[in-house]
Amino acid sequence: MKVTAASSNEDAIDDCSKELAGLKMAPQGPTAESFKEASGKSTHLPRALLRRRSSMHQVANAARREAGGIIAALGTGLAISVGGLLISMVLMIQPLAVSGLRSLAAVFYLLPALAFWRPRLWPAPGYRLGLVAVAVVLSFRALTFTLGSVALPLAEFSLLLNTMPLFTAILGCSLLGEKCGPREIASGLLVLFGAAVAFLPTLIMSSDATTSAVGIVVTLGCAFCQALSFVILRKLSDQVSPLTVTIWTLLITSVLCLPPAGVMGQLNQIDLIPVDLAYVAGSGITGLLSALLPAIACTMAEAGRVAIATTSSVVFSFALQAAVQLRAPTVWALVGAAFIVAAVVCSNLRFERSDVKQKLTGNEPGADNVAGPLPVKDYGALHMAIPPKPP
Repeated sequence: MKVTAASSNEDAIDDCSKELAGLKMAPQGPTAESFKEASGKSTHLPRALLRRRSSMHQVANAARREAGGIIAALGTGLAISVGGLLISMVLMIQPLAVSGLRSLAAVFYLLPALAFWRPRLWPAPGYRLGLVAVAVVLSFRALTFTLGSVALPLAEFSLLLNTMPLFTAILGCSLLGEKCGPREIASGLLVLFGAAVAFLPTLIMSSDATTSAVGIVVTLGCAFCQALSFVILRKLSDQVSPLTVTIWTLLITSVLCLPPAGVMGQLNQIDLIPVDLAYVAGSGITGLLSALLPAIACTMAEAGRVAIATTSSVVFSFALQAAVQLRAPTVWALVGAAFIVAAVVCSNLRFERSDVKQKLTGNEPGADNVAGPLPVKDYGALHMAIPPKPP
């Protein structure tokens, strides 16, 4: 019995020593496991709020970027209207010489911006063909713009030029895979219907049907070239600076227009009326803006929306025609302009959930994300292999 009692006392002493040792080795304060058990779902609440705030911040950035593209497109519409007015006021210089001279003047206007931002004038090998293509297309657009603005009145020329969103929608959906939903289709149809309502009565009642027909064909060609340039610019927006596109466009336009104008003797008339040179110099500023602003806008917004916002030139053209040329637009032109303004409002009424999702995930069709409207340097992309997650 004594041995049994002694052994039980020794076991009790060992248990007490083990408990004391455990208390000494235990960490002071709550452990990580106890913190997780005590906190429960509260640890997930701040993370959810952070994710929500991050999503709202990304949506706001996407909205601001889209708004910046639309504002640049509206500036393009104003530049188109003022440029068409200045070109129509030139009396003695022929259209081919006007196109070359205004492009040459725009080159000199662009030199300070090139010296300040120093963009890459010759892009990577995969984008050189696209740069040359868009420069040539924009050069033909500049030439047909001059010819059309001379052949047609300012308001009718602007209305017919604004069939461009229809061409842009077709090219954007087929080549870029951009969204062609009910809103985009309705906007394109409104633009087409507005141009038809405004221009067909003028064409039918015109005394010189041949001149009107030539002006219509040339202006439609200008609209198609502008739409095609929007699509190409959307593809190049992630690697080619808008300044690079603009300088190449102006140089190619000068090369295409000035030598033929010199051969035909059109440059011999540039000193007959000095005010014509002032109009050409002023149209060089608008030509620079009408080439640079679309390139910036297409880096920030979809090509279809940029094209529809550019149709705001109709409103500016009516105001300029009434204020400067003292010619009131016809009733049909006002009705057509109302349809075109409705198309602009319809295309930019609100963000849809699918639009926001595309911008947040970076899967926006037609272009990759760019750093800004005037990228200076292109460092390329760094591709990293991500190891697969363990099962």
